[in-house]
Amino acid sequence: SADNPDGDGGVVRKSKAKNKQDIRGNCCACRKPWDRYIGKKKCYTCGVPILLCDKCLTAKIHLDPTKLLSLRCPLCVEEDITVPASQVEFTDNGIQNKGTTNT
Repeated sequence: SADNPDGDGGVVRKSKAKNKQDIRGNCCACRKPWDRYIGKKKCYTCGVPILLCDKCLTAKIHLDPTKLLSLRCPLCVEEDITVPASQVEFTDNGIQNKGTTNT
């Protein structure tokens, strides 16, 4: 595409950042500047890959049920999405959580 001069199909590559100002992302858990996708961790709510730094990955916060809401992508945080997509059911007239009923 015209937006991707490398022609690599949007593949995430190791950053060539020289200092923290060059880093464009943050760890989803601790908010430390971070720009590498490692560990194949996904957003708790929508399932897209998230940035998780070495320290948070090593601490295994992704296994702590009390910290799952900290493992959300920036868009889910911005839109205040807290229900996992797997628990959302599409209906004829909108969306509801699975297990709830429309009245």
